[in-house]
Amino acid sequence: MDKNTITKLIIILLIFLSLEFVLANLVESRNDTINIYWWMLTGEIMGGEGFFNVWTAYPPVFPALFHGAYSLLRGYPERVILLWKIFNLILISSSAILIYLIINKIHNKTSALVSAIGFFLINMSWNSAILVGIKSDQFDYFPIFLLLFSLYFLLKKKILLSSLFCAIGTLTKLFPVIILVLAFFNLKRKNRIKYVSIFLITCFLIILPFLIINPNIFFSGFIWNLGRDSWETIWTYPDIKFAEIQSHEPMIFPVTLEKTGNSSLTFVMATAFLLIVYFIRNKLHNKDNVIKTALILLLLILIFSKGISSYFILWLFPLIIISYKDIYGFIIVSILLLVGNIEHTSNTYYWLSIFLRHAIFIGLFLHQIFLMSRNHEIRQVNTDPNFISL
Repeated sequence: MDKNTITKLIIILLIFLSLEFVLANLVESRNDTINIYWWMLTGEIMGGEGFFNVWTAYPPVFPALFHGAYSLLRGYPERVILLWKIFNLILISSSAILIYLIINKIHNKTSALVSAIGFFLINMSWNSAILVGIKSDQFDYFPIFLLLFSLYFLLKKKILLSSLFCAIGTLTKLFPVIILVLAFFNLKRKNRIKYVSIFLITCFLIILPFLIINPNIFFSGFIWNLGRDSWETIWTYPDIKFAEIQSHEPMIFPVTLEKTGNSSLTFVMATAFLLIVYFIRNKLHNKDNVIKTALILLLLILIFSKGISSYFILWLFPLIIISYKDIYGFIIVSILLLVGNIEHTSNTYYWLSIFLRHAIFIGLFLHQIFLMSRNHEIRQVNTDPNFISL
């Protein structure tokens, strides 16, 4: 390990320790397991009513995994929580390894090592009010890992594995579908057709049992998400709203769409998403731009999202660190974590945190667009036959 790498690692460690000191004095650490117990109760209801007769607010892969784990550990809630923490630790470590592999493939080992260690440290924060690390009672680390895995294989042009993991990730939480968009514009026609076909077939095979056994219950989760109000976003200002935990009572009955939530916001997000994809489709000729586009699309989804709980910033962590690499990505992620924690100090700072978070999202979005356009210009200059290197 060279001197430059050691110096960067020491700087990252010092930043991390300073961050933890600030967080410790800013807000109390959270270590609740309310969502894990919520899923345990869901598993118990599934045991009585049947797995396909209980709907959840999420696509089918995670409920299936959790139901399987719960069935094996029924009656031992402390073991479920321990398994959850071990699973989070494995996912964070595996994602850090993928970050190393991706950056090493695009840049160099020094940047890859520093970025991977920075990612691991920031996600093992023990003083955050935002549920990160092994104590997180959300399941986002699993689809984040699947997104990174799919992205890694896309960069290696491994069509089957990338498409397979993209489909599984999308049916765990919808965000990983952005890799399908990248693949569509990054691959040649034959591989593009192959990628989309594998994705659609995998999704169909996974949801087929749900469609056959109880389609009304299956679609209830999507209907409920379409209808519920926005929360924790600038679009609800000045009304303070938080993501409600769905009661278990109606989960054995199909949901009807009584309201449309913020449908206009969804329309704006979809339009902006398509326009951005259209304008950058010709710039996905190098791996660096593929990463930047993934970050751009994810930022766009969060900027216009109906609901963005504080822990949603976890989705940005790996792509920010990969795109900016080294210490810079780690610093940006640290700032996002600090801003997110302001929200939990008191209601006085709630809107300050929300607006600061969206300002950072928009700033990152515009900066990535700028970097992509500059990369494109450099590529155009270097491939100009009249260009003379001095």
